[in-house]
Amino acid sequence: MSAVVLRCPNCGTTRAAPGECEACHEAEVRYYCPNHAPGRWLDGPACGACGARFGVEPPRPAPRPTPSPAPPPPAPPRPPRPAPAASRTEPPPPRAARPEDLLDELLRGARGGSSGGAPPGWPPDASAPSPPGRAGGWLPPRRERGARRGGPSVVGCLVRLVVVLVLLAVLAVAALVALAGGSLRTWVIDFGQSTGVVEGVPAQTERGIAAYEAGDYTTAERELREAAQAYPRSGLALVYLARLEERAGDDQQARDLLHEAVAREPTSALAHRTLADHYYTAARRRAAAESPEAARPELLRAREHYEHALAAAPGDQLARGYHECVLALLGDEAAAAASRPDCAPVEAR
Repeated sequence: MSAVVLRCPNCGTTRAAPGECEACHEAEVRYYCPNHAPGRWLDGPACGACGARFGVEPPRPAPRPTPSPAPPPPAPPRPPRPAPAASRTEPPPPRAARPEDLLDELLRGARGGSSGGAPPGWPPDASAPSPPGRAGGWLPPRRERGARRGGPSVVGCLVRLVVVLVLLAVLAVAALVALAGGSLRTWVIDFGQSTGVVEGVPAQTERGIAAYEAGDYTTAERELREAAQAYPRSGLALVYLARLEERAGDDQQARDLLHEAVAREPTSALAHRTLADHYYTAARRRAAAESPEAARPELLRAREHYEHALAAAPGDQLARGYHECVLALLGDEAAAAASRPDCAPVEAR
């Protein structure tokens, strides 16, 4: 049995307090007893038919006790097992006589001086027990097996592994020599020059310089650009690329390449002298176009790099002559008196 509830007669929604239905807002909730089929609408909070009241839960009936299950019937007693019969030990079969054993017994009797005939104790008693494991006749004694060998040691496995790796390395070197042939030494030198371990001019740079001097500027640019990327520690390729840019009229690109060449090889006399020539030529052009004072910054840069070039190569007479020209333009009277008479712009090389 359930308690009386407040229910909306329009939508059937129940609520806890009287008033307007919060769900549909169409009617006031009324008391409703759900204990009848169908339920009953009430005028008050109590149902006169079943006694249910609003907000009062009816008492629940006490649960019926569950009867305990009946104990199972006792199991019938098992019959006693019969006693096991005593095992009978069968006597071993009689040992068969062998001709070899008979011959040995006869020889022993002859050495001991006994008369002919069968030796004492022959034939053997068939009822005598045989030695364990030799029933049915005489057997030769078994040889003891030797100790079992242990597994391979860890040291032995490591030695074998090292030997295999050395052999593989030797085979790899032999295959490389067979494939490369005479170019193996060239490859090693080229790799050393690309990493800065081996000094000298890379072969690709030499090809680019040869093309530049031959007037093949397209091939020279291709070879020199590849060499500049492949040999990041060498600045010689950048020097000749800068000369190509000067010929093309791109002075700013040429100046950037020369600065990169000096950064790669700070002790290169050629890189410093070429950069100084570049600044000296730019200063002469600016002095002619504007004024000598406007060309002073380029002259100072040219003097600086000529001094670096002479420090790296004191016997460079060309660098020394242009250095004196720069000093003369900067107002050094002593240098002007000893300077070259033809302080012209540096020719393109």
